[in-house]
Amino acid sequence: MYTWVRCTQNIIYMLKTTKNIVLKLQCQRLRAAKDYSRYTIRFKREEIKMQAWEDHHKAKTEAEMRKLKKLCWDPKDKSPGCIA
Repeated sequence: MYTWVRCTQNIIYMLKTTKNIVLKLQCQRLRAAKDYSRYTIRFKREEIKMQAWEDHHKAKTEAEMRKLKKLCWDPKDKSPGCIA
């Protein structure tokens, strides 16, 4: 009788221990997934900022080029060329 009770207690203890280990692993996986998603979101946000910055500077450069073309246009020649 004693050995049966002791074996049952050992089995219950092993099951609880196994359950705790599984729960800890699941928590670690969830934490890792949460960290990964947080860093992925941060990376995408920085990427969007960089893209906006590049687009802004590209538009600025194109506007400056259009401005220079207007300044360098000689209406007598009907061809682009600097006046000076």
